[in-house]
Amino acid sequence: MGPLDSKGRGRVMQIEVPVMCAGVLVRPKDVVVGDADGVVVIPREVEERVVALAIEKVTGENNTREALRQGESLASVFQRFGIL
Repeated sequence: MGPLDSKGRGRVMQIEVPVMCAGVLVRPKDVVVGDADGVVVIPREVEERVVALAIEKVTGENNTREALRQGESLASVFQRFGIL
């Protein structure tokens, strides 16, 4: 069901207010990302740090994958990058 399905049957009561969703507080301007595996809410005040850490993690995973592709042993790759 989408907003068009509820036309005429729903009313907007408030906008830009905090809400509780499944026990998680979601505030205006928080970042909400979802996929088939679930949803994550990133508070706005830590967004830049979370994005930086995510890029660092992906970079490490890419380096690990490339080292393994080049024939480096799993033990060596883990010792060097700490990521599998």
